[in-house]
Amino acid sequence: MLPKVLIAEDDVIGLEVIRDVLELNKGQLEVICTCNGREAIAELKRQTISLLITDIKMPEIDGLELLAFVRGHYPKLPCIAITAYAKNLSDFETIVDTLHPDIMTMIKNDSLRFFSKPFSIDILSQTVLKMLAEPVPDGTVQGITIASFIQLVELEQKTCMIEVYTPSNNELGSLFFKDGVLFDAACGTIRGEEAAIRIIAIDNALIRFKKISHRQIEKRINVESISLILEAIRRKDELNDISHNVLADFNRIDGGNRNHSDDLSIFESDANHLDKLLSKIKKKRRL
Repeated sequence: MLPKVLIAEDDVIGLEVIRDVLELNKGQLEVICTCNGREAIAELKRQTISLLITDIKMPEIDGLELLAFVRGHYPKLPCIAITAYAKNLSDFETIVDTLHPDIMTMIKNDSLRFFSKPFSIDILSQTVLKMLAEPVPDGTVQGITIASFIQLVELEQKTCMIEVYTPSNNELGSLFFKDGVLFDAACGTIRGEEAAIRIIAIDNALIRFKKISHRQIEKRINVESISLILEAIRRKDELNDISHNVLADFNRIDGGNRNHSDDLSIFESDANHLDKLLSKIKKKRRL
């Protein structure tokens, strides 16, 4: 069975151009077209989709809401987001290109790619084929990251609130944007930059969007979002290093007995909050 590529694009001409170019690869994929997020969600529920291409600005359900739905229901589905705003994207790519290769891999190792209008349709087609050919490594969960959503909100210059919550509907935090700029964040009783870092670091969470007025947002964040993203990555990397050392020490103390290894899985879906991770690590160190 050929992989199915779902396109969500309300511009009829743009939709036909993308469809016609992708259908030049008929022997390698099948193309399904929809005009908005609502139709795309219906297709996702109806059949198995291998890759989603979505415009961000669409009626009824826009691309951001569609991607939030994908994150919650199809977390491994690779996606391409098409945006009309290039300013912040070029700035972000310039910054990323100056980083250490390991950090670049960590930032880009999710299943969301960006295309800014106008774009090369041939490069889009090549990217689709490449993404379809990329296997998901064993033991990893790829998906759209919270950092990716932050970049999209910036690109679209939206004023909104992003609520981050668990599948059991326990709220973990909120991010507040004004005209695409991250103004504030709340994570429990913590506000501002520290709250944003903790939210960005969360792996297994769902996302909701809410429209809010400019007057509701107080500015507590005074750094670029890329700085917060990099700090969240640094902390997660540091926690991974610590957890590996803790596991090694515990196994030596326990004589190699792995009967309690389930208790040492610090990145469980119900324990993504950094405070919980640190608490668990400290507890194991005392053993």
